[in-house]
Amino acid sequence: MALVTDCPLSELPKRSTDGALALDEKKHFHKKYLALGQRVCLDRANDKIEIQYRYNCKNNRCGIPIAYRTTLEDTGETGASLFTYIIKGSLLKEQSKAA
Repeated sequence: MALVTDCPLSELPKRSTDGALALDEKKHFHKKYLALGQRVCLDRANDKIEIQYRYNCKNNRCGIPIAYRTTLEDTGETGASLFTYIIKGSLLKEQSKAA
């Protein structure tokens, strides 16, 4: 098990840049069973760089990226919303379908 949330994955909006599912942490209960991984810098359109803090499977034999955030901590800005982005195809809806 990698993630538990009160919202079905099928109801989460998709991010236009990479198709990741956007889980609004202020709107939805969630619990991550993931290990913080690498910080990755990606080139985006219009000469913009995006920093992703990856969360990986905790299984030592696996360690594949499951999700990411673009910030590690709450910025403290009024109305700032934190999101966990679930990488497209990284999760199954039910644990019983895992190999």
